[in-house]
Amino acid sequence: SQMPTRASYNLFTAYATLKAIEDNKIDWGTRVAKASGNDGSFTSGTVEQAMERMIVNSDNAAASALRTNSRIGTPDEVNSLLHKAGLSDKTVMGSGNAGDAAGTNTKSTANDYVKFLVLLEERKLPGLSNDDYYTKLLGYMKHATTDAGSARSGIIAGVKGCTVPFKP
Repeated sequence: SQMPTRASYNLFTAYATLKAIEDNKIDWGTRVAKASGNDGSFTSGTVEQAMERMIVNSDNAAASALRTNSRIGTPDEVNSLLHKAGLSDKTVMGSGNAGDAAGTNTKSTANDYVKFLVLLEERKLPGLSNDDYYTKLLGYMKHATTDAGSARSGIIAGVKGCTVPFKP
């Protein structure tokens, strides 16, 4: 069933950002600033800094800086991108502004989220061909710090030498 994605919408934001970089609409050094009303320590910086803080630290202000940047795409444009990836119409990208009364408004299903994660792991997201971008995003996910390791350790119990890319 459809449910709010909470901070997991950051991965959809990361995909849209990487696609915008690959399409030369924005670059790693472009300056971005958070939308008003979003909690987090990020106020402004580069796309690269915002991406890292969004994924590693789950910083909502960094996510809003990317999600509300017009060069990365409107919610409708991001929805189109996600649907080209095979996600259902139950996955809907919201405003990205956690300061809105309804939060980021992004919703999805467990099935769609798994589809997305498989495409990410297999490096097969539509329109994203630069292998370095996948490596960077998965690297940030492997360094995510927001759950103190409890979820990650539970996932890999009994699997030696495995590092799980993680986004709470």
